[in-house]
Amino acid sequence: MTSANWRAVFAHETSLIRAKATVKRLVALGFKTAKVENRGCNDFAAVLESPEFSKYQVRSAFAREAARANLGVTYAAAATVRAKPGEVNVVFGHSGSLAGADALRRKVGAVGWRDTDVAYGGPRDWRVVWPNVPGSASEATVLAAVKAGFAVELELAGQ
Repeated sequence: MTSANWRAVFAHETSLIRAKATVKRLVALGFKTAKVENRGCNDFAAVLESPEFSKYQVRSAFAREAARANLGVTYAAAATVRAKPGEVNVVFGHSGSLAGADALRRKVGAVGWRDTDVAYGGPRDWRVVWPNVPGSASEATVLAAVKAGFAVELELAGQ
């Protein structure tokens, strides 16, 4: 990610053609500024950028709007957001494919963890990550995630 804006992430696709088709559907639904973001490693995300997404209330309202259009959305922080000391990344799971990780991202987002996104972890390792969670909130997050059926891992943020 190179933008200073937060993004609403609608989908991750393995080809530019599929990502463009997803963006075309989003534009037809009224999300006029949707675009493709090439994240490397054959990951093409269909996103909508806005500095307003840095506000929790805006993200929540937009997620409700997207849900009315039968779309799941999660959010990726701006590239300028850096981890602070004591923050952790909550990893909700791994998949051997981008498609599998994107399905998990939508599932995690539907339960309420919308500040999650897909991250490349290495060959055949795509992860769903909620980055930069204050360490003081990590225990409650892990308990809630386990209760929701996710096997989560914690890692130090910024590593």
